[in-house]
Amino acid sequence: MVVQPYIENAIHHGLLNKISPDKKLTIDVKFTGNDIKYTITDNGVGREKAAAYKKINKPTQESFGMQITNDRINLFNGKKDHSVKITDLYNKEHLPEGTLVEVWLTTQPIST
Repeated sequence: MVVQPYIENAIHHGLLNKISPDKKLTIDVKFTGNDIKYTITDNGVGREKAAAYKKINKPTQESFGMQITNDRINLFNGKKDHSVKITDLYNKEHLPEGTLVEVWLTTQPIST
């Protein structure tokens, strides 16, 4: 449930807007030290083009889902930030080639 919004965004905004049929979504889960690291990678249109499409289709709708999810993960981890990293991917010609999302969840209890 924690990474569901990132997966949904990859599909809805990145892959569904892509015209070519070579659509890929990869979800990887690894234990790294005291964290669980989720990596979601898509080869969609990229965040910039997805935002442009969204402006055309729903110009007045503002979404807070990603920020709420980021805040929730940071709260769970006991951190203010750096629990979620989103990277735009580009090819050799510097054209958008998808998005990489990394989410870290701590497995250590948070001391108060």
